[in-house]
Amino acid sequence: MLPSSGTAATRWQAAPISQVPPVPAKATRAWRPAGGKAMSTAKLLTRLELLEQRVNVLETLPARVDALTDQIVQLRDEMHAEFSALRAEMRAGDEATRDLLRAEIQTGDEATRQLMRDLIQETRTHMLVLHEDLVERIKRLGEGPRGAGSAGGAGHGTTPRPRRRTPRG
Repeated sequence: MLPSSGTAATRWQAAPISQVPPVPAKATRAWRPAGGKAMSTAKLLTRLELLEQRVNVLETLPARVDALTDQIVQLRDEMHAEFSALRAEMRAGDEATRDLLRAEIQTGDEATRQLMRDLIQETRTHMLVLHEDLVERIKRLGEGPRGAGSAGGAGHGTTPRPRRRTPRG
């Protein structure tokens, strides 16, 4: 409410127009509108009634503004509460999503670890088979054909010479 509205409302509140004493003829002749003709008492009273109605409507404005202010404050409080609740729900949803993802990642990690264990074991088995096969081949090469008597033939019971390494460059 405006600071001056209380005093203005009190000052302008008067008796209804029917209780206003008649205006002296001298006063009505003295006031002339822009056209220059004197205004009749009836027309002056009609205009005064219209003015009084406008003032009455304007007097209700501070109360209406106060009511609107209260509604805005209430709306602000409700929106604050709703946004706070929404933020809390979002945090709870984030926690649930985080927990779900964490569980899925742990499950995926365990599955990956098990797959890696299986593949490592399979590789070990395959390497063992290859190693045993190589040992068997070397053993057969070492035995060679006995008593073949050919000079320079492969497998005279000698171990093969290591290859010479060439310098890398």
